[in-house]
Amino acid sequence: MALCRRSSILDSGSRVASRLGEGETDTRRRWIKREPWTEVWVEGGVCHKRYIVPQALRWRTIGRKARARREFENLNRLRVAGIPAIEALEWTEKRRRGQVVESTLVTRWEEGTCNLKEWLKAPVSDGVLLSRRMGEILRRMHRRGMVWNTASPRNWLIRGDGSGEGGILLCDVSLLTMAPVPVYAKKPGWVDLFSLSLSRDRAQWMSRGFRYRSLLSYCEGDRELARRLWRVVTTWRRSSFRRRKGWNLIFENLRGVRK
Repeated sequence: MALCRRSSILDSGSRVASRLGEGETDTRRRWIKREPWTEVWVEGGVCHKRYIVPQALRWRTIGRKARARREFENLNRLRVAGIPAIEALEWTEKRRRGQVVESTLVTRWEEGTCNLKEWLKAPVSDGVLLSRRMGEILRRMHRRGMVWNTASPRNWLIRGDGSGEGGILLCDVSLLTMAPVPVYAKKPGWVDLFSLSLSRDRAQWMSRGFRYRSLLSYCEGDRELARRLWRVVTTWRRSSFRRRKGWNLIFENLRGVRK
């Protein structure tokens, strides 16, 4: 028998619909992504992300938090710390014999945004302010010991030129880890620099100026530090990134944070 659990920041007498603004009454389901183990759709002004666990891997979820729950908690953790992130509304999970079958995260749908790669294809500004703000956000996270681990361009939501409140929003943070000490300019945080702008893949479609400005902002204008990080991280191969990311998750598991 499956056991369903729900956690929400909404009052018990209200529903997700009560969070919608005026005019947000469309109840048609609009699909964003449909993959074997992940489904994302927008309905009624909110975004639903369903994670389906392959049967062969469900045993790993016994006694552990569902992915939607981790992401819900991480989004709230970021917002409390003053890091711009999408608004998490609730999470649900379905378990069978203690194993997670699927879990769903519900977030506020941010109309009028696009991800960074889409923005760079049709920029509305020269990107100077945007690149600097992105570097600043990573620096603030790393000084708090937060490592995103999935800081790829598709997980940065941009509105307009990226300035002002809501101009940049983080999403897909289920793998965010918390180190007991700051990781600014240290190896654990290099995965975010690599994933955002310093991988060889990014160099194919992201300008060198945009990449360097975001790094220099991360380094608070310290050009010597920026050059050192550039030399080291840009030489990483994808295998180096996956290895360091794996260690971040292992250390998090050893501390019991992700249970």
